[in-house]
Amino acid sequence: MLLSSGGVTGISSLIGDEAWPIAPQDMVEVVIDGFDPGCGIELAEYLDDLSV
Repeated sequence: MLLSSGGVTGISSLIGDEAWPIAPQDMVEVVIDGFDPGCGIELAEYLDDLSV
């Protein structure tokens, strides 16, 4: 989780608040490529959080 002025914010909220100049499937590839498997959660759970 990340801290923001309004409290704790997940990365999915930050991604959702931005306009990305790439196709959604390309963004998914970027997220998967940058995923840290040592972060304490599984990739499937991480992607599920992003899909909300």
